Amino acid sequence: MKGALSLVGLAVFVWIIWGLISFTSTGSHTLNSFGSVSPTNSSPSGACINAMKYAQQGIADDNAGDYSGAYKNASHGLRINDGCEVQEFDHLNAGYLLGVRAIAEHHLPQGDSRTDINQAITLLAECQTQPDFYGGTIGARCETQEEALISNKTNWEMENY
Repeated sequence: MKGALSLVGLAVFVWIIWGLISFTSTGSHTLNSFGSVSPTNSSPSGACINAMKYAQQGIADDNAGDYSGAYKNASHGLRINDGCEVQEFDHLNAGYLLGVRAIAEHHLPQGDSRTDINQAITLLAECQTQPDFYGGTIGARCETQEEALISNKTNWEMENY
């Protein structure tokens, strides 16, 4: 798995971004793949979508072994995500971005990969239970990503033995 987020994780995240961009650009507010997302409380803002794009690039960088690029994209995405006003998407983005940064930090002599991966796992677990995501595609994708990060964390811990 190259010590990075799996290609499955990248595909899942790209699918989320594609769906959210379609959701906001078409004006449609009833996409079956996103469960019961309503336009009044869960439409992602520009900051939310921009943060997702940085997460997507960070995942691609991690998978390509460009940990410096992944770290920079994740850190920049987290700063942009501060402007994401929809809590569900803020947690979704932060979970992915912190996961990307944790994996990059694990391979670089900077940052705190353990803290970031633990925070990412917590946020992705919360994402699964958000009312608009629970039982739907986004909740399932959060679970998939959480499981990938737990696997990475376990592998890191096994390296010490």
